[in-house]
Amino acid sequence: MGRKRNQGKARKAAKAKAREEAEEEIRNDNDNETTSGQHQPLAAVMEQVENNYENKCLHGVDIDRLSMADVICAEFGKTFQKMFYHAADGGMNVPDCPQSAHDATKDKFAEVWNDSAKMEIAISLLLCIGTDHVLEDNFDYARDCASIARYLEEYIAVVLRNKLKQ
Repeated sequence: MGRKRNQGKARKAAKAKAREEAEEEIRNDNDNETTSGQHQPLAAVMEQVENNYENKCLHGVDIDRLSMADVICAEFGKTFQKMFYHAADGGMNVPDCPQSAHDATKDKFAEVWNDSAKMEIAISLLLCIGTDHVLEDNFDYARDCASIARYLEEYIAVVLRNKLKQ
């Protein structure tokens, strides 16, 4: 029994270390975002919003609800997606990746996690990114964006709406 307990403690310690490393990576990458990989589409969408968005298709993003103050929602989506991939690359089971990303972003993006309107903006942006991936025949990333959006929708339905009822 002692060996199993020690193994459990070792797994918890490894998860905590991985989470700390991921959070440190987020802090380090805030100023040095790369333009490769799955993070580029969100940067491109935000550039569209900031620069003459009326001439570009944002695939259903409600521009009237989006303001520059909501850039935090885009940052949230980008960071959540990054942590999702970080967990998957770290060998975590895919169904557990959204919870890991949630844990890694809950403190930095508390204002988004506690506001269903901001959460819906982040979901809208993720779906826009997923649509871009579909148009580029990159269906794996499109599925990932849809999965993340679905997780966030369920979070709104279960957690945030239950808070309102209380």
